[in-house]
Amino acid sequence: MPRPEALTERQEQILEFLSGYIETHGIPPTLKTIAAANGYRSVTGVVKVLKALQQKGHIERTENQARSIRLTSSISQRPRGRRRSVRLSVIEPPPAEYSDELRNESLGTIDFDLGRFLKYEKKNCIVAEAGDSGMERAGILRGDWLVIEEKAQMMIRPGDVVAVLTSEKLIARIFEPRGAQIALLPDAGRFKEQTYHKDDLGYYLVGPVVAVIRRLSLPDDEEE
Repeated sequence: MPRPEALTERQEQILEFLSGYIETHGIPPTLKTIAAANGYRSVTGVVKVLKALQQKGHIERTENQARSIRLTSSISQRPRGRRRSVRLSVIEPPPAEYSDELRNESLGTIDFDLGRFLKYEKKNCIVAEAGDSGMERAGILRGDWLVIEEKAQMMIRPGDVVAVLTSEKLIARIFEPRGAQIALLPDAGRFKEQTYHKDDLGYYLVGPVVAVIRRLSLPDDEEE
């Protein structure tokens, strides 16, 4: 059987999404779900990517039939080019009610080799500063830079450590869905659990935290 052809970054992103969705839900996503979770305004762009994935031998699907996508290659089997770093935006977290401006307040960029930390590269990541030490047992302290994978809430698994915008700051917490509500759980005893209705505009779940960057404070560090 011929080896599947290599992918563009956008095709890799969609294929990773398909793999994660099918693993979590047991069925393929709809075109609208793929579009919403990957930043497409319509399904037209999704269909184009799916056709390319099918032509390259990574998926099979039946035209005009809902949820007909079937993966034909696993992540480990996908051909890869030379490892390279990904340029991520460092953002100033806005309040939750302005989450649509998340990427507008860029503080700069950082080149980061996500492939060294993850099983496979994730392209849709940003970097933002943790606003408190509510996950200090997990090794996340106030002021740490969090590498966050932007992800639709329906794709986040219970128990994942996630980055969340509140009305005051960005925090890291354990994600726990509870019916029509979600709970954000700290692992440090001095912080309280926070609960929101899923439609509450007082929070915005950015996505899972996939890595932490920390600058050590040395004894001879001084402000200039």
